[in-house]
Amino acid sequence: MGQRACIVLKFGGELLEGPDDVQRMAAGIRALAARAPLVVVHGGGKEIDAGLAVAGIPKRQVDGLRVTDEATLGVVVAVLAGTINVRLVSAVRQAGGRAVGLTGVDAGVAAMKRAKPITSTGGDIVDLGLVGTPAGGARPDLLLDLVRRGYVPIVSCLAATAKGGRVVCAGIHMSDIPAFPYRLLWEERQVLSVANLTRSDGHEFFDIASQAGIVTETVSYPLARANEALSDLRTSRLQGAAVLVP
Repeated sequence: MGQRACIVLKFGGELLEGPDDVQRMAAGIRALAARAPLVVVHGGGKEIDAGLAVAGIPKRQVDGLRVTDEATLGVVVAVLAGTINVRLVSAVRQAGGRAVGLTGVDAGVAAMKRAKPITSTGGDIVDLGLVGTPAGGARPDLLLDLVRRGYVPIVSCLAATAKGGRVVCAGIHMSDIPAFPYRLLWEERQVLSVANLTRSDGHEFFDIASQAGIVTETVSYPLARANEALSDLRTSRLQGAAVLVP
C-alpha cells in the first residue's frame, strides 16, 4: 500500500436495513476514505431472512449459524452480491465517494473451502452445508490496485490487508469471512475492535460519526439476564447493541 496503511472496515447488514441507515453509512464511508485507503466489508442482516421468506425457503440456524443448502445459497448470493452491495455502492457514490462493488469470487479475491461440521451447544454434530471458511491462496491484487487508484472496494476479504495495514472489527459475531488465521495477524498488521480502542481512536470515531449522522440503538439487560441477552443476539432478536447493567 505504499506509505499509507489500508483500513478494512467490517459491519453487519443490520446497519443497512433502512434507507436512512444506508445514507448514514455511505456518508461515513466517504468521510473515512478521505482520510485513508479503505476496503469495506458488509453483511446481509435480516434482508437475507426476508429474501428466504419471499422465496418460500425455511430459515434454519443452529446456535446462530445459518445452515445453507443450494436454494438458500442462491438467495444469499442474490441479496449480498446483488441487492445490498449495489445499493451501498450507489449510496457511497451519491455521497461523493468512489465505490466499486465486488464479490470474493472476482479475480480470486477470497479463496474458500467447505466448513467442517460443528458441535452445537446441545451436543449435536451439525453440517452447515454450503458454508465456507478461508482456504488461503487469495489474490488481493485487484483490491490493492483499486485502492491505489483512489477507489473504495466493497468486498468481503480480510486477507487483502497489506503489511502494515489496520483491520477494524465492528463487533460482528459468528462470521468466518474474514477469519483471523495467525498468518494474517503477523507481518505488522494492526487489529482493532470496538471493545479495545484507545481514547484517541474514540475521539476520532465520534468526530466522523457526528458528521455522518450515525444513530445508535442500545438494549439494556440486568446482569442476571446475561444468558437472555446472548440468546437474543444469537437468534437476531436484538436490534442494536446489548448493554449489561450490574
